[in-house]
Amino acid sequence: MRIFVMFLVLVLAFFYVGALLLPKRLQVDEQKLIHSPKDRVFAYLNCMKNWETWSPFQSNITEAKYSGADCGKGSRLLWKDKKNSGSQEISASFPTDSIIYRWTFNEGDQAISKMILQDDPKGTLVHWTLDTKMNYPWGYWISYFLLKPNTEASFRLGLYNLDSLAKANSIIPAKQQ
Repeated sequence: MRIFVMFLVLVLAFFYVGALLLPKRLQVDEQKLIHSPKDRVFAYLNCMKNWETWSPFQSNITEAKYSGADCGKGSRLLWKDKKNSGSQEISASFPTDSIIYRWTFNEGDQAISKMILQDDPKGTLVHWTLDTKMNYPWGYWISYFLLKPNTEASFRLGLYNLDSLAKANSIIPAKQQ
């Protein structure tokens, strides 16, 4: 019994002390060259309803409601999937240059995401970033080993989808404000 208690104390100490060595924030930064002009790329990103056409996060949503502005600052998506709920809102929009999103999850956890667009001779270079504070200790472990790699993969897939869609479609998807 004594060995078991010592083992349990060591495991818990490793868990809590180990968490102190992990990043306290989940930060993701993916980029891709989108073979399309900035105004077309921006149009897909600046209207929450347009995310349906390219975002990998949309595939899990079972219920979506849009509110606020159609495009630009205030464009908002309220969503639910089988396990979670939340919202995504454009908190700032700088035409053809960048968009800042505020994501809220379940019980109020928040993240800030940015799409930064840069001219490139072959199209538009898009940087997609995410930054959020994680809770100690579980959040540190979960973000480092599960959320970060999954979010990076989702961002890469989303940028790939955006590139394919923007290249194939010569029509700007929605009227911009």
